[in-house]
Amino acid sequence: MTLLNLYNNTVFLNKQLPATIMFLKNWCIVNVTGIDSIQYLNQQFTLDVNTVNHNTYQVGAHCNYNGKVWSPLLLLKYKKDYAYIIQSEIALKQINELKKYSIFSKVDIFLNKNIILFGFAGFGIKNILLNYFSSLPTKSNNIIYYDDVIILRLEFPTERFLMICMTRKSYVFFNSIAKNMLISNDLQWKSLEIESNFPLMNILTCGRFLPQSLNLNYWNAICFNKGCYYGQEVLFRYEKKKINKLDIQILIGKSDILPIVGSSIKHRDKMKNIYNAGIVLASVKLLNHQILLQVCMKKIFCKKYYSFYSSQDHINKFLFFS
Repeated sequence: MTLLNLYNNTVFLNKQLPATIMFLKNWCIVNVTGIDSIQYLNQQFTLDVNTVNHNTYQVGAHCNYNGKVWSPLLLLKYKKDYAYIIQSEIALKQINELKKYSIFSKVDIFLNKNIILFGFAGFGIKNILLNYFSSLPTKSNNIIYYDDVIILRLEFPTERFLMICMTRKSYVFFNSIAKNMLISNDLQWKSLEIESNFPLMNILTCGRFLPQSLNLNYWNAICFNKGCYYGQEVLFRYEKKKINKLDIQILIGKSDILPIVGSSIKHRDKMKNIYNAGIVLASVKLLNHQILLQVCMKKIFCKKYYSFYSSQDHINKFLFFS
């Protein structure tokens, strides 16, 4: 049995997390190759593909013609072409949507099944990794390429690293490096994504929200200066008129029932009136029966003294996480 089979299912908040390696089976890489790849992706994604190079990856989104997000993504250079990282659950749906308009373009879009994704985070993780790599990505150069590994730096909720392993040799290597840290899975990575306010999607929530409603404008994921792409007119109108009424918020509370993604979060006022305040995008169980939620919430309810409850549990309260 390899070390990577011995998962620790305890999920920590970022401030409590020891040095940890996470096997990210619920994230994947999609490759886009061909001479028309830049032009085609610029017509489909919200970011400017020309800003992606061997020193910089970028956050973006793929939207439908109504401007609703199929998936947030991280776009990077992959050899001579491009690749992007998304959640595995929505990969097939997103790839099929991206392929719809590719018949007249010289591009090939496919799920890369020959890679392994790992996350690294926690106390002292940078110093541990520097024992194995001569250098790591920085804020200005947020990606580094080695022979068998690509390393991406993520800044929030604190410095952490995502590694793309392209050969089985790398898999053996990470079995070795794991001896120096806690071994966990992608529930821990999901918790860190929630704390960083990066939007998470599944098959129930994809295609329902604008990028601005998912805070993707704060990630510089939307470009209005590169030319036309699907959903651009809608996004521009929302940006110009400032009419977005939703925002991503993080809630925390105690409950024995994990709220279902796509279910509603409710608020009860002093007069006992009940309101649907938002939609659950992601949920994860922490230590001591605590639950961390990512909610796409109506802005009128984004008041720090408000409390909420899930549609599956009317007793236990959720508060804003800080």
